[in-house]
Amino acid sequence: VRYKSPTRLIEEIHDALKLHPEIGSVNFMDDILLLREKWYSVFLNQYKQQIQKSFTCNLRFEQVNPKMLSSAKAAGCVRFSVGLESGNDYIRNEVLRRNQSRDMILKAGKLIQDSGINLSLYNMVGIPFETPARALDTVKMNAALSADFIQVSIFYPYEQTQLYDISKQHGFLSNKHLDNYFSDTILVLPDFPPDRIRLAHANFHAFVKYYRIAFSKRPIVRWVSERILDFLWVHPYFYQSAIGPLTRFYSLIHKWI
Repeated sequence: VRYKSPTRLIEEIHDALKLHPEIGSVNFMDDILLLREKWYSVFLNQYKQQIQKSFTCNLRFEQVNPKMLSSAKAAGCVRFSVGLESGNDYIRNEVLRRNQSRDMILKAGKLIQDSGINLSLYNMVGIPFETPARALDTVKMNAALSADFIQVSIFYPYEQTQLYDISKQHGFLSNKHLDNYFSDTILVLPDFPPDRIRLAHANFHAFVKYYRIAFSKRPIVRWVSERILDFLWVHPYFYQSAIGPLTRFYSLIHKWI
């Protein structure tokens, strides 16, 4: 893999800013900008001295440490976007093979939040072998991490990838073709049918909000609230009819309890 030198990248940013002086912040789309410590130590110092604009970039949880966060913050980093993908240990580590423990993720998320840098999370639903209960683990981990921004997409298997082959081997693939990651699924999972995947995607942000409120309450209130939410998540059509009273209930406990 070829890497641009820090100096070369700084020069390219200068050129872009000359062409577009109205740019107020830089967004690096590189999958993992701060991958190598020797490289990013030089880059962040040059960026701080020469560019002096805020920036955002992608990161992995295992990269997070106080030294890196301090350097990035000083250079102008205002947001890290990190792929959680799944909050379920089996899906995340056995299916997606990310090799990230729950404890490590939660500790890294807290370090980012404590540093004053915003945290943005990427998530997926409808992953092979996922169930509503396993997708709920992703919702709950998002709530526990208290991210500033959340994106959730619907899993799409690309040909010539291991997950495509697994999906084909297990008969999960349908004949459907899509041009985006947010409207539907092309998989037919035995325990997570397409209509339930679409509902999980549609309800994701609302349930993260509800669980975040529940997790902030004293133990007995948290326990009762969590049991109600667990039931509504696995019975989404009941949730659709209960959304009005539920919203009022959570507004009440958030204000008074």
